[in-house]
Amino acid sequence: MCEPEKGNNVCNILTNQNEMPVFHIQDICKGDKICDLSLQFDQEDTCIIPHKKLLPGEKCNVGSQCYSGKCDECRGQCTGFLESDTCSTNEECDVGLYCDISKKCKLWKELAGECDVGIECASYLVCNNKKCVLPGSVRIGEVSTNPFACSTLYAAEISVGKTVCVNGPTRISEEACTGYCWYKLILPDESVLKVSEPGECGKDNTGESYCPRGLGDLKAQIEVVRR
Repeated sequence: MCEPEKGNNVCNILTNQNEMPVFHIQDICKGDKICDLSLQFDQEDTCIIPHKKLLPGEKCNVGSQCYSGKCDECRGQCTGFLESDTCSTNEECDVGLYCDISKKCKLWKELAGECDVGIECASYLVCNNKKCVLPGSVRIGEVSTNPFACSTLYAAEISVGKTVCVNGPTRISEEACTGYCWYKLILPDESVLKVSEPGECGKDNTGESYCPRGLGDLKAQIEVVRR
């Protein structure tokens, strides 16, 4: 079947067959260029130079596009370094691996595995108190070094070097939003920690600007559940 001639930079050609749009992806992108498939369905795509290096599994044409410098040209995908390969960054290691302090690709650690930073844990876990744990698994009042491990996603330092999970912030008052909004965190001993955040103002039905509710406010929690 003959295709209409296109410029050398068009890699996804649109034709019509029986009044239906049909695409024909052409392997014409050279060097560091890849076919940009991010446009609308009814638009032809062109060869572009990626604005960043590509991770293992992302589409590539040549190794220089990839963090690892390796492109599987048969599959058209970047491949990462394997376990025990020498590395300099996490992005160079294959999926399921990270670059450890010894500059070797190591397997992600599973639930309850020991860790120092989050990248050592499997993608569905976070590092908390030097253990890989499920996000949201630590209850209010329990020690936590990572707010994402808390059931509320909030933690506060209650004494030097001791951080615990706390309830989400509640709005102190329905005051006008003037650059910063003030909230309070209620600590496990029922003391109150006052915190401020840059004001991302909401508006009421009169057009007045107010600070939004905090995640600890009951009405805000109801709204989240409804979504």
